[in-house]
Amino acid sequence: MMSSMWIDLNADVGEGFQDVEEASPPLVSSAHVASGAHAGDVATMERTAALAVRFGVVVGALSDRAAVDGHPAERIGSAAGSLA
Repeated sequence: MMSSMWIDLNADVGEGFQDVEEASPPLVSSAHVASGAHAGDVATMERTAALAVRFGVVVGALSDRAAVDGHPAERIGSAAGSLA
């Protein structure tokens, strides 16, 4: 008897590559939206998260990692519960 298997296919999005962000949601089950200083602006994060949700993709945050250009991302402080 075979057991069913499920694989979470994840994408890192919200880093300003709009063509990738628009193509990814139908292909993945979860997405980490960039939320460090390298993420662009709030509008980019909101647009990316809304697109993921529209396709039923589970959204998480991708924070505090090196920026695309190799420079370290800034830490941004937030009160617990303010990131929703």
